[in-house]
Amino acid sequence: MHLSLDGFCEVVQKSSRKNAEKALSILWYFDQDQPGVAKTAGQLTKVLDDHHIGTPNQTALAGAIRNTKLANESRSGFSLKP
Repeated sequence: MHLSLDGFCEVVQKSSRKNAEKALSILWYFDQDQPGVAKTAGQLTKVLDDHHIGTPNQTALAGAIRNTKLANESRSGFSLKP
């Protein structure tokens, strides 16, 4: 069963995770449809805000994602590490 982005965000919204962990969850969602996809901190912030999951500052979110060491960073954005 494949959840829509809205449905997935509802599940993520119910968690007590930090914004960076929620953003990585969203990145995972997109990676399931398109492996290796990259999203910028700004794009992830927009999804979090649009779906009322959180309202992180994109600069702070980028730093927090870097600190998790779970994503690679390139010019095109963050992508999950294999």
